Amino acid sequence: ATAQPATAAAVLADPAVRAAVETSMDAVDDAPPGAPHPDELAGAVLALVGAARPAVGELPWLADLALPDEDGGWAPAGELVLPGSLLDAVLEPGSLGTLDRDFAAGVDGDALRAVGVLDSFAVVRAQDPDELDVDGAESWADAVLDRLPHDAPPPEWPALVAVRDLELVADWPRALPLLATLPAEARADVVLGGVTVPGYLRWWLSTHRVLGGARPDRLRHPDGTELQGLYEPAPDDPELLGLLRPPATVDDVLLDVDSAIDLLDRLGDPARSVRPAVLRTIYARLAAALDGIDVAPPDRVRVAPDRVAGEAVVLDAPYLQPLVDSPVVPAGGAPGAVADLLDLPLAGELVRATVSGRPDRQLPWAQLPGAALAAARLGRSELSGDVAVHASLVVGGRPVSWWPGGDIDHVDGSPEALGRALAWRAGTWSARQALAEAFAHPDRADALTAEDGVGD
Repeated sequence: ATAQPATAAAVLADPAVRAAVETSMDAVDDAPPGAPHPDELAGAVLALVGAARPAVGELPWLADLALPDEDGGWAPAGELVLPGSLLDAVLEPGSLGTLDRDFAAGVDGDALRAVGVLDSFAVVRAQDPDELDVDGAESWADAVLDRLPHDAPPPEWPALVAVRDLELVADWPRALPLLATLPAEARADVVLGGVTVPGYLRWWLSTHRVLGGARPDRLRHPDGTELQGLYEPAPDDPELLGLLRPPATVDDVLLDVDSAIDLLDRLGDPARSVRPAVLRTIYARLAAALDGIDVAPPDRVRVAPDRVAGEAVVLDAPYLQPLVDSPVVPAGGAPGAVADLLDLPLAGELVRATVSGRPDRQLPWAQLPGAALAAARLGRSELSGDVAVHASLVVGGRPVSWWPGGDIDHVDGSPEALGRALAWRAGTWSARQALAEAFAHPDRADALTAEDGVGD
């Protein structure tokens, strides 16, 4: 039979060709007898690649091919940038070698890209972070492992995709759109131990000053109203927002330990403000996110949406507030954890007071006008316990509106005080306004009951 001519792909598959490529840099200065000159080898291999048309990265060993650089030397193809490319324009001059312009002009661009010459950022793959030869790989691995539950077993790493040479960028306004065009796998998150964590590219970009001199994780999504006052908005550019994904909510911030610590500091910054609804629970949420983490307490804490204080008290019970002289920090339902996080005392640790004087009258809660509606709003058939009514209620030498007791609650007789005292006794503090309404309008009990029947 007549021998068939070898195809370009078949020649590329020859182990001898691969060996010649992989040792081509050694042959630049010490070519074995009979070996082709690097110029000849480069031309022959590029011709084969141009004919076989392998995809970029399909034959990764081609990146070892020695090619001429603009300084008159030789370098592996995978370490050379295509002159005039977008990548060439955004990197620090001289940070990577550049392919000789005359050589590049005489070769098919697709063939150059197939052997690893860079015209965009290079994507690298590995099975383990230790195998990723990219800037900050170890720090990325530590950061994403911190997002797993503290008692989680060591996770199995999925196939990893990262991006090279980010630390060499000089022109981020032009580099970010280029990065946004990379394959989706380079921009994707990673599922680690059942938890979705940022992939390397998003983590690296988020933690470096790539957006107008700011870190994206220290900005907020422009639609993230929950973080208004604490973070400046990122530019409203859909392409960049999709790439960088700055935090939009407090929960987004709390996913990362370093970001949570930064938020703790921001809360103490007098130049910033906090939305009232956020302030109510934010310290409790921080305490949960940083549980088990050794965090230095902040110098100042947030005590109002627009005010910070150097000394404060964590309010662990609402009736203590009139007896506390320092500003109070909202505890969000976790006063002990918040006090530990901020290294502040609880109000209950500072206040030691009792009711002065005798009440004007004492009666069962169930006998108060409006008690039936209050009981219904608590889901009970009848109120239990007694309440002591004072014309002027004084505790610790100060006037207060209500004060709880073991068996008897003390109030000044106002509907607001009755509602608060009963809500605290019943363990349903959020119902205090509804209970106060019941005591304020006993004559409207039927109408209010009808309203309650409408539902939420």
